[in-house]
Amino acid sequence: LGVDLPIGLEGEIGLSATVVETPAGRTADIALDLTPTAIDVPQLNWHKTASVPGALNASANIPADGPLQVTAFTLMSDGLSAEGSLEAQLEPFRLAQLHVDRVRFGDTRAAVVLRPADPSGYDVWIEADTLDLAPWLDREEPEGGRGGASLDASWRIDLQAQRLLVRGAAFTAVDADLVRGPDGWHSADMRGRQPGGGEFALTLTPE
Repeated sequence: LGVDLPIGLEGEIGLSATVVETPAGRTADIALDLTPTAIDVPQLNWHKTASVPGALNASANIPADGPLQVTAFTLMSDGLSAEGSLEAQLEPFRLAQLHVDRVRFGDTRAAVVLRPADPSGYDVWIEADTLDLAPWLDREEPEGGRGGASLDASWRIDLQAQRLLVRGAAFTAVDADLVRGPDGWHSADMRGRQPGGGEFALTLTPE
C-alpha cells in the first residue's frame, strides 16, 4: 500500500485487505495479524516479541495526491491497545494529525490528540484517567531516528490527568502545560495534589 511507518517490524504479517482503485486514489479495509511479528516502537518504549498476539484493523483512503487518511483504526496487543483515526504524509512519513479516542498502555488510560505545530514540532492534548510516565522515564535515547513523531522534535503538551504515576507515586487532579525542544525541557507549569495529601505547584522557566 506504499505506507512506510516509523517503527521497527521484523517477521511475517498476516494480511487481509479489500482495496478499491478509484481515479482519486485507493480505499482500503485492512486486517493485519501481528502475532508472528516483532515490533519496536521506540517513541513509546514499547516492544512486542514475535508470537505474542496482536492485531490491527483499519479503514483508509490513500489519495493519489494528498495525505493518507485512516478514518478508523483499532490496535490490540499485549500491553497496548488503541482506537482512533489519523492523517499522515507518506514520503517521508509524518503525522498530520492523530486522534486516539481510547488508549490502554500499561497502566495508562487516556485520550490523545496530536497535531503539527511547525515544521519540526507538535501540539499534544492528553486527557487521562491514569497516565503512567514509566515508559518515558525508563526510555533509552535511540541512535538516529525513524521519522514520524520523534521525541527529538519540539513538543507543547496540554495535560489533564485524574491520576499521574511517577515511579510508583500517584499524583492526582494534575493539570500541566509543558514545552520541550530537541535540547530538553523549555518550560513547565504543573499543579495538582500530592500522594500524601496537599496541593503542589511547579513552574519551570528558561534561564
